Amino acid sequence: MRYTHIREGDLNLLANFIVLMEERSITRAAKKAFLSQPAMSRVFHRLQELFGDELLVRTPKGYEPTTRALVLYDRLEHLLPEIEALLRAREFRPSESTDLFRIAAIHRSFWLLPAIIKMALQKAPNVQIEINPWNHTFEELETNTTDLVLASLPPPANLRSELLLKDKLACLVRAEHPIAKQRLTLARYMECQHVVISVKQAGLRLVEEALAKLGKRRDVRVQIPSFASVDVIVENTDLIATMPMQAARILVRPGRVRAVPAPPEIGLFAYYQIWHPRNDADAAQQWLRELVRASCQVSEPASMS
Repeated sequence: MRYTHIREGDLNLLANFIVLMEERSITRAAKKAFLSQPAMSRVFHRLQELFGDELLVRTPKGYEPTTRALVLYDRLEHLLPEIEALLRAREFRPSESTDLFRIAAIHRSFWLLPAIIKMALQKAPNVQIEINPWNHTFEELETNTTDLVLASLPPPANLRSELLLKDKLACLVRAEHPIAKQRLTLARYMECQHVVISVKQAGLRLVEEALAKLGKRRDVRVQIPSFASVDVIVENTDLIATMPMQAARILVRPGRVRAVPAPPEIGLFAYYQIWHPRNDADAAQQWLRELVRASCQVSEPASMS
């Protein structure tokens, strides 16, 4: 009979093999797979017997995969999602699902995440959602460690993407800042001093690129890695922070921090959802993408003051 090795094997072993290759630690892999450490050790020994290979070898830098393990990992990261789709019921039932959905998101999409989580848990109360910061590469989609990326630029041609929306830009300023109560022209904008968020990160240099085309460069005094403290910084200084309008609205603090429209010459900020083609036809992944699309339409940030 064909497929003798499949009959004798265990697909759970293959799923745990992926976890072991990603974590390269039995302790961490056990935690991620919700197994005890002894149970994961037994899984590891069974995998070594199944493939006739050590799979992981100790080095001065920790455990590293063998050549055979790397080949197996490369094949399985493409095959297992297809097997999962075959075994899954043809129709995805959100109310019954216990799936884990993994999203990597840029900092500037923080305004959208509460709407995504709220809608997901309303429609699928038993799912799990794991949200991580986007590392500004698409490697996690290639290795199937992330289901969906929310980013500000379209991906390489080998990935799928959908433009969710284009947002105007705004400047966050202290309430009594001289520019807070007047139209912010490009000339006034260039006279200001700026605090910027992750300005050096790939795909997030929209303002710099727009100004460069106009032969201009803004006066950047402070750079910070995220939005975590930007409202406090602008409240206590004359620095201004440029960001998408939706994000700025969330950070407005009436009487203390305002958001004013940025000069239109700077352009618009795009939001994309990006996924791997292997998930094109997966019913659960289709549901996730539709959920994100719908969240963009219903999210209602607080109005600017």
